[in-house]
Amino acid sequence: MNGLRRALLAAYGVLLALAAVAMAALAWDGGSQLDIDLSNFRAVSFIDTTGATRAAFTALMAVLALLGLFTAAVAFLPDGPRGRAVRLRTPSGQVVEVTAAAMEANLRELLEQLPDVTSALARITFGRGVAHTSVSVEIQPGANIAYVNAAVAHAAAALLRDQAPGLVVARPEVRIDSSGPGAPPVAPTPPGGQPAQPRIEHTGAFDD
Repeated sequence: MNGLRRALLAAYGVLLALAAVAMAALAWDGGSQLDIDLSNFRAVSFIDTTGATRAAFTALMAVLALLGLFTAAVAFLPDGPRGRAVRLRTPSGQVVEVTAAAMEANLRELLEQLPDVTSALARITFGRGVAHTSVSVEIQPGANIAYVNAAVAHAAAALLRDQAPGLVVARPEVRIDSSGPGAPPVAPTPPGGQPAQPRIEHTGAFDD
């Protein structure tokens, strides 16, 4: 859950709790009313109830207040741990367990068949119905990094959707290293000159 969603969920929970408390207070104080006056807009609200009806209304507001506080608390809970296996239901109704290690081996083999890719490493985790992928590849010197990045991200997402149907596939994280074993040696820095070019690395994440 990202920061914006946490903030919205927390604000919703707090506002719900405050509204419930205010309504309960109005029910027990018959001489008070809620008066909102904003320029050309005015709203007046009051609650007139007694006996068992007031007690039942108060209990309902207490439940709503607790629900609001619980919702606000959930917004600050850490995300659950990511696992290395997930149970999936096949179209025939059978439940099978898919391990990340098996999918990583398949993904590594697939990526190393892509043009300009010399080696690949993959890390797959599962959490709350979402499949997360982190890929690191080495490519031939001079290869088009943007093209390889897009091809790797697309291949990773396609394989996950094929082998883990029913899961949400998060945008793959791709790291590309273009200074493989065949890269030309880096020239030493001449006295007073510019430093030698560092090894080229590119990190990014692309939609499939």
